[in-house]
Amino acid sequence: MARIVKQVIEVTDDFDGKEIQEGLAEAIEFGFEGTTYRIDLRPENAEKFRKDLSKWVAAAAKVTGTRGRPRKAASTASVSSPKASGSGRSKEELANIREWAKKNGHEVSERGRISRSVQDAYDAAHAG
Repeated sequence: MARIVKQVIEVTDDFDGKEIQEGLAEAIEFGFEGTTYRIDLRPENAEKFRKDLSKWVAAAAKVTGTRGRPRKAASTASVSSPKASGSGRSKEELANIREWAKKNGHEVSERGRISRSVQDAYDAAHAG
């Protein structure tokens, strides 16, 4: 006797949870605040999504050829600011955070990004 193994794949709409007929699912990728998302939608919801988003897209400037997080709009203050890091902190302050973190049992590298949790702990220790 021969065995036949069949695999059944059901795709559901990520928005309303309804099953999507085979071949009709639309996987839509979009970006928001530096994160790329993918959502599987039925044709009806895909149309609604595009319609809702289109008013925002019409007012936005298209950015191409960038990697990583999108840049924040520059204000006059940030253009003339001497701060060099993406965290908005000066090099001196980041060096102080690294030194404090090492003395207080936090893992930090000699270079690179300092985690938000370490920065928050530093801020809490130096508040007031």
